[in-house]
Amino acid sequence: MLGQFLPIEETTNVSWAQIPGIIKILSDDTSLETENSQFALFMAINSLTRLFPVITEIIIDIPDIPCLVIVPLFDGKTVKEAIQFFLESTSPKCEVLFKERNESHEVDFTLILGNHKEKNKSSVSIGSNGWISLISVDDSPTCFSSNINPIGAFTAAIIGGMEIFKHLFLKKMDIIEPSWSEYDIRHRLKFIEGSVIFSSFTYETATVEQPNPNLPDAIDVGDLFCIGLGAGGGAVIYTMASFQRNVNGNIILVDPDELKQSNMNRYIYSNKTDAYFERKKTDVTSELLQRYTNLNVEAFPVSYQLFSKKYTEKMDVVISTVDTKVSKQAIQWDIPRIIFDAGVIQTEFYLRRIDLGKSLCLVCLEKQTSEKTPEHLASEIIGLTTEEIIQLRSENAVITSEHIEKMEEKTIIHNFTLPKLGERFSDWWLDHCGEIAITKTQERIPLPFATILPGILIAGEIIKEKYFKDYSLENHYLYNMVSLPPYEQLFFKPKTDCALCSKEITIKIFRDRYS
Repeated sequence: MLGQFLPIEETTNVSWAQIPGIIKILSDDTSLETENSQFALFMAINSLTRLFPVITEIIIDIPDIPCLVIVPLFDGKTVKEAIQFFLESTSPKCEVLFKERNESHEVDFTLILGNHKEKNKSSVSIGSNGWISLISVDDSPTCFSSNINPIGAFTAAIIGGMEIFKHLFLKKMDIIEPSWSEYDIRHRLKFIEGSVIFSSFTYETATVEQPNPNLPDAIDVGDLFCIGLGAGGGAVIYTMASFQRNVNGNIILVDPDELKQSNMNRYIYSNKTDAYFERKKTDVTSELLQRYTNLNVEAFPVSYQLFSKKYTEKMDVVISTVDTKVSKQAIQWDIPRIIFDAGVIQTEFYLRRIDLGKSLCLVCLEKQTSEKTPEHLASEIIGLTTEEIIQLRSENAVITSEHIEKMEEKTIIHNFTLPKLGERFSDWWLDHCGEIAITKTQERIPLPFATILPGILIAGEIIKEKYFKDYSLENHYLYNMVSLPPYEQLFFKPKTDCALCSKEITIKIFRDRYS
């Protein structure tokens, strides 16, 4: 996030929106006749329409066939009706057109669902088979199987969409800034060569056969706690809702914030009405789960610290997508049985499974020694003290005139955008996550994929925790979205000096609680 506050250089007269970024989404009749292909289509449209100004126009060239799946924000008897419903409820900034017969359009890149004769060097095709996602830029087959699983289909759409993003990003950057600096992000772009087979079940990328079990007919998730309903937590909820009435269990939602218009570029569960009326995130996600699943839902529109004071029962599985050290440590000190923790740093996301005493806990991970915290680094750039930033984030507090006055002195030097009076500091801070700062044009380019994909994968981890425990995430997974999917998980042992998990009394309490 801190990279968004780097000094702004001499600007250019050309903005990103003025450079066309036109893509086509293409499918034939056969490819859309499976549930997985429609899952992938709807996720592709949901995520790609939020990519303005990288994408300025989307042409949809698909047959109009009956809807086989129902996912949030897409409602209609046919596929085109469902897409039209989505477009009317979100009003994306990019132009979206349905291709009419015999019309021809010049496009920069094409996303192909399944296999199609129009496949060429400026296209990427996607498919899925259960947990397995298929992404190809050559002649490798990318079919959609009858092994229904929205996780594999959603993941294929996200990785395929990211490939489109990288190509358009490179095209526009080379126009705006032809010379590459030493630390230019373009050096880190890596494109798919041939094909990628990615398993959201094992996190492996390989061509060999991988475990790919069918989903249970009815999914019982047990007792879940979702702490944080931003882009990542919201993607978890969206994915769970896409299993529809097959999902049972209990879930508690905790988040103090409201939806904002600025959230629309990365919150796949949000529409323009929710953002306009600044509805509570807990209200929107509660309604979504109650409409699409059989989950029992409780919502707490408060900070985790306030929730923790009121809730005294043990917590089984916690989904943590909060971004503050204070909140993460507070969650860990409450000693849940399992924590799935996720977050984004620039273009890279991390996903962790915290099993107390066996792997690094959130107190271990968030403990800072000689390294400066994000709050320390931000303080040097924006002018507020480290203590003020920590307080503003942990208390979900609003910006005052005194804060703005302090920050004005630094904005002259570092040229960052000042927050508005009364705006929550956390909202202003998070508005710069999952984005790439373009200093030449003073623009921030959205990268929703980096916040969406970890949420999709966590939904898979919840299922694996209950039904396929031997394949649960071992500890730590990192994926830089401007590169290619890594093929291995990482494992970190607990720190021997941790104030929590290195203590015998803590481990005893933990074992007694969950034995």
